Amino acid sequence: MIVLDALHDLPYDEAMRLLASHVGEEVRIITTDLSSLWRTAYPAPTIEACHAVNHAMRKQAFVYNYGTLEATLLAAGFSEVTRMPSDDGTLIVEARGTGGGEPSHLAEPRAMYLRDMNVR
Repeated sequence: MIVLDALHDLPYDEAMRLLASHVGEEVRIITTDLSSLWRTAYPAPTIEACHAVNHAMRKQAFVYNYGTLEATLLAAGFSEVTRMPSDDGTLIVEARGTGGGEPSHLAEPRAMYLRDMNVR
């Protein structure tokens, strides 16, 4: 199993390429959980809210909530995504398989975020 523990340090477009390069392998992602960061002030963030907050970070990194990471992994081509237990504010997800596809609810917020970040 490949462990990716610094996905949050990569801009979103670089993370998408990295994830796509591992489709077909078993991957474990360990990253900061955006939902945990917001837990005291907000309900669980939506995909749109996740992209909006990361927009404010301006190319420094991208912090995921589970819904956004799951959708991104499926869009990269993984077919199975499983959230692993964690109680310390860490998001741990395992992905495997091939043949996944982009969920319709990811397309618009991702396109707007990438457009605003001037990513082509």
